[in-house]
Amino acid sequence: MSRYLVRRAAQPPRFEDDFFTGDQWKNAETMTLENAYYRPGMNPEDCFRPNVKLKVMYDDQNIYGLYCVEDQYIKVTRTGYQQSVCCDSCVEIFLQPQDDEFHYLNFEFSGGTAMLLYNIHDLKTKKYDVVPDADCETVIRRSTLPAKVDPEITEPMTWKFFFQIPIALFVKTGTNVNPSLSGQVWHGNVTKCADECSHPAWMSWQSLTKLNFHLPECFGEFEFE
Repeated sequence: MSRYLVRRAAQPPRFEDDFFTGDQWKNAETMTLENAYYRPGMNPEDCFRPNVKLKVMYDDQNIYGLYCVEDQYIKVTRTGYQQSVCCDSCVEIFLQPQDDEFHYLNFEFSGGTAMLLYNIHDLKTKKYDVVPDADCETVIRRSTLPAKVDPEITEPMTWKFFFQIPIALFVKTGTNVNPSLSGQVWHGNVTKCADECSHPAWMSWQSLTKLNFHLPECFGEFEFE
């Protein structure tokens, strides 16, 4: 199990700041997604393995993230909330608060900022709640990709995606969530997918026992500085 150190931000990091040299983001640890997967019977040559990096920071109000994706075969067709954004060029982060063993939130972001978000207790038995649109609206999302990309972009391209998640959302949807994150250790995983692109991709930070991102037993650790 890997552990990622979430640095405390002196000021709220911004989407506009450079991923590597921006005044805030340069102090954050860099996470790289190194695990690639393929569906049974699929030729790996028909898939694509993007280079995906993520930086995460926090303060008293929010958790912030900035992805940098060196990608190809990019398509975005879903809009709004609670659609199957995993079929598009998509980045995801699954977060399980400390002391909340049977609860996590799966933030699934299309490159065009559409989002699927469930409050998950046990996906195997379909025990989950769809997060209402009003609560989804509190999650700020920014991308260098347009809201829709269709037809597919087949040339190599680097894009960035930013999220700002209010800590209050975890308090509202969870149990035993302490909003003072300093020193806490949460669990989760970070993934990249593109199920219906011409060259699909499935990547993760933490290694999975099978191609299923909803495996809490495979989650890594997020330590808040």
